[in-house]
Amino acid sequence: MDTEIKREFRNRKMRLKVINILLMPLVCVFAYLTFQPNTLLFGFTAQQIEKVLFMIIPILVLAMAWSWQCPNCKKRPGNVKNPYSCSNCGVPLR
Repeated sequence: MDTEIKREFRNRKMRLKVINILLMPLVCVFAYLTFQPNTLLFGFTAQQIEKVLFMIIPILVLAMAWSWQCPNCKKRPGNVKNPYSCSNCGVPLR
């Protein structure tokens, strides 16, 4: 059972890394378009791209919050960046 929990937590951490990799360029594009409102990017206006980013970024942030859970108790494993065990239920995560 511990190996299943460790594997699930490792998968969640990998999912979180992928989400972060996707999120950072989107935030950079959003920041750039905020300060350059008359820019065309791939044929789209800044306002069109900002509307899409306003929908995508919150979805990715919610996915991040969902991914950072203990597979055993479904609560946040603590405020540590890479915890060895869950601070709520005590199950080993690595």
